[in-house]
Amino acid sequence: KEFALTPAAEKKSIWVIGGGPAGMEAARVAALRGHAVTLWEKEKKLGGTLIPASVPEFKDDIKKLLAYLSYQLEPSGVHVELNKEATVEDLMNEDPDEIFLATGATAAVPQFPGSFGKQIITAVDVLLGKEDAAQKIVVVGAGTIGCETALWLARQGKKIVIVEILNDVMTDAFAINKQLMVGMLTEAGVNIMTGAHILKMNEGSITVEDS
Repeated sequence: KEFALTPAAEKKSIWVIGGGPAGMEAARVAALRGHAVTLWEKEKKLGGTLIPASVPEFKDDIKKLLAYLSYQLEPSGVHVELNKEATVEDLMNEDPDEIFLATGATAAVPQFPGSFGKQIITAVDVLLGKEDAAQKIVVVGAGTIGCETALWLARQGKKIVIVEILNDVMTDAFAINKQLMVGMLTEAGVNIMTGAHILKMNEGSITVEDS
């Protein structure tokens, strides 16, 4: 898709904070419209949540999307600065005309009665190799992230139980994607418990209430 260039008199200095998919695309489009765009990313590489999402071997489409978005920035004229975490002072000193905040969300890590220390880890940390997953794992939540991570771990030979408080899984996905994923999870030996929630965690066990 082509965009009309912004008249020179309206050219703005735009700073995009966050190099995930939203930030990269916002930066690319703004640059194509004739603005001077700088993108700051606090990590050492672009991609945001696309990086962990592309780890499982069955997510090649995400790897391609990540490569495409990253490649498009240079010919678009976007100035990229990695390992750069934005502060209020930085932005006030640079004084851009506009700021796009695209830093994404922060994972909410639940705490259950009896839980302690390293018992609870996030899917993102496991996918990025920041945390080692045990041999027996309970995945809390059967959305797309939970199910894909569970399948990836199960294919590594780990024993997986998914606990979902709702009465259905992958309510955030298309029906065909859900059908395919449930089939692969079943084939991989993943036990899925719906309408269930965790009551208590002990050092060697987890108590689940199944309605």
